[in-house]
Amino acid sequence: MSRRGYLSPRRERRMAADTVRAVKVRCQSPEQPIRALSGGNQQRAIFGRAMASDPELLLLDEPTRGVDVGAKAEIYRLIDDAAAKGSAVIVASSELEELMHLCSRIVVLSSGRLAAAFDRSQFNKEAIIGAAASVGASAVTKEAA
Repeated sequence: MSRRGYLSPRRERRMAADTVRAVKVRCQSPEQPIRALSGGNQQRAIFGRAMASDPELLLLDEPTRGVDVGAKAEIYRLIDDAAAKGSAVIVASSELEELMHLCSRIVVLSSGRLAAAFDRSQFNKEAIIGAAASVGASAVTKEAA
């Protein structure tokens, strides 16, 4: 948005308007502060801002926490679009359904180490929950010892 180190307000406004349209943010104007938007619109606006830089990697922590079902579906679409455009996407979520929808691979970590890994063809709620539960049980056992 800059030329020779100077910001271009016109480019900035155009990019904001394009982003609002692309991620379907419902707002009074592209200049409305993000904090004045609803939760789902805040999530979409922040996601759109991140995507405007055409990132190689997106790290998403609980990308749909606190949003309604409609906003969730739209955020899922945006994440799928980012991956389709070539961005690597890493999602941390406490919602297994969300991970199973968004991910091509799910890993369970314990103390910074890989405890289990599942490719999409291996996705099975019971197995993933079991791997996570065994990590939690081993952590409790270590603390008790």
